[in-house]
Order: sequence, then structure tokens, then C-alpha cells
Amino acid sequence: SNNLFKTIKIIEIVNKISNVKGDIIEFGVWNGNNLLMIKKIIEYMNLNKTIIGFDHFKGMPFSTNGNYFSGDKKLLEYLIKFFSFKKVKLIDDNFNNIHQYKNKIKKISFAYVDCDLYSETLKILNFIDDKMSKGGIIAFDEAFRDNKKGEAKAMKEFYEKRKKKYKLVK
Repeated sequence: SNNLFKTIKIIEIVNKISNVKGDIIEFGVWNGNNLLMIKKIIEYMNLNKTIIGFDHFKGMPFSTNGNYFSGDKKLLEYLIKFFSFKKVKLIDDNFNNIHQYKNKIKKISFAYVDCDLYSETLKILNFIDDKMSKGGIIAFDEAFRDNKKGEAKAMKEFYEKRKKKYKLVK
């Protein structure tokens, strides 16, 4: 039921941003399930938007075996090709290097943040802040789970400084 709820929420968000200028970007692609689902929704709604997946595909740094939540970029590239998906871009890099993409990532209508980590989430939010279109939406995977650390703490800090620009919806 969690996956169904997430799918319905993402459909609602994509519907809300359908006429908002800008691309869709997911930070923290992992195995690509979410990215490919969003792409299918975009196609179903016949929206002319590029979707960008940003991840280093190496997993989380706090894992003991080094591959906790590591993604399979080659498999994801294969699936994108297999389904003949156009307007799907993958950025294979660490979130700490995000500033290097300021000219590659233009306007954003929907940003999906799923990176769990505090400093990386804050870097992402500060990077996309001036790229978000009016009416655009930033959604978080973990932001309401534990507001003392990680993604939630970063979102809270970012929002507190920008209450005039953003509306917080739980």
C-alpha cells in the first residue's frame, strides 16, 4: 500500500506541474523504479518534459559492505533503451559536485529528493532554489520520517529560510 500511495501522490504532483515550465529531476535514483515510473506518467499524460536522474549509483556511505542502496546504472540505461524512452538523462556523479551542473540543469518544475543525507540534501536544495519554476514542486522521500536528521533536517532548515517563497505541504 505504501508503493500505491507513493504512485498516486506522484501522479497528482505530475498533474499539478503539467503546465509549469521546466524539467523533472530525481536526486537519488537507486535502481530507477521511481524514475521510470515518472517517465511513464509523463508519457501517459503526453507531457513534453525531460526527466533527469542524478545519482552516483555507488550506494550509501554508511553501509558496511559499501553497496547499500547501490544502483545498477547499466541495467537502468538498458531499460531506458529497451522502452525507447526519449528525454531521459542520467547524471552519474556525487551530489557534492552538483554545482558543476548549473548550466546543464535549467528550469525545474518537479524535483524529487531521495538522498537521506543532511549535507547532500541541503546542497541539492540550495542548488535548485533559483531553478524552480513558479508553481514547481519539491517532493521528499524521507522528509517527514525523522525531522531531527538527514533529509528532514535539511528540508526544515531550507524551508525556515524561505517561507515566503515556498509552501510546506505534508
